[in-house]
Amino acid sequence: MTRRRIVDLIGSFINHFNDIGINEYAREDIRGKIRLEIPSAVLYARCKLEIYDETTLELCRMLCKKQNSEFMWDEYGYCVTDENIGFTGLVTTSFVLISLVECYRYFKKEDFLGVIIKSCDMIYFYENNGYIYKAKENKSNVLNTNLLAAIALKECSDILPDGSNRKKLYDEFSRRVIRKVLGYQSFGGEFPYHFDSIAVPILYQAMVCAELRRLCKYYNEIILKHAVANGNMAMEKYFDANGHILWDKANNHDKKGAVWAYGFTMASTDNNELEKKILRRLEDRNQNGLFYYSDFDEKLDGFYSAWNIFGLVWSLEKCSIKYNLSLK
Repeated sequence: MTRRRIVDLIGSFINHFNDIGINEYAREDIRGKIRLEIPSAVLYARCKLEIYDETTLELCRMLCKKQNSEFMWDEYGYCVTDENIGFTGLVTTSFVLISLVECYRYFKKEDFLGVIIKSCDMIYFYENNGYIYKAKENKSNVLNTNLLAAIALKECSDILPDGSNRKKLYDEFSRRVIRKVLGYQSFGGEFPYHFDSIAVPILYQAMVCAELRRLCKYYNEIILKHAVANGNMAMEKYFDANGHILWDKANNHDKKGAVWAYGFTMASTDNNELEKKILRRLEDRNQNGLFYYSDFDEKLDGFYSAWNIFGLVWSLEKCSIKYNLSLK
């Protein structure tokens, strides 16, 4: 039942865009910016629900054409007051790559693979021992952003042939990022936002845990599973009895109320009761396939909806994080 309801939410997100032209997907009314995360989420969702039609193919082509001169994709500021001028960004690029890889798995078009590899090579170039700059205009080292790149390169390596040098290099890249992130987890299970900070925004705790669990799909290692389980316990203390996030309990309020924290918690937790409560919350905060901007706002937001969809898709594909510490 829970799975069916998650699929219904993902399907309604896809349906929202059925009557909108492909090139209009990326428009975001709230902040007046271009958001390639939106068409990326639509493409990813369509592929995961096995909707392999001309629209899916057209979406993939459109995103390939949007690749910039640095072989990545443009990101825009998050605030209304930010300039409507893009800059090369790791978050947007990683979301696009993850969706393109999923599309390539089915269509196997070499031009798609060329676009993917050029971008992965550039991310690999930017990396320094598990650190990657967040964006051309923002050189912060952020855990959730680095992990998103690790997922993108690992999933790309998964479509490359055995024996490929890039397959090996991309895998080593992902391992370095994971190693670096795990070193920053507190004894209580919390992950900071920045590598140089003790701030723990709730939504980024959820995202880091979801990303690490996603990587458990490829790395069946006790230390990684333990980090996810410990992170989930830390995360769950921020939810009330109804499955609503207690935003004021955090020591940092970046993007307070952002609805996509719920989607990524779904992708990480093993608490069935919490999953059911979060799902009810998401259904309450959804209208015609889009989610409201936040827990405190009734504006529908395609941008945050897209982030939510990535989390919800991952929640359908969670691998086991149970592990046996017995020495027998």
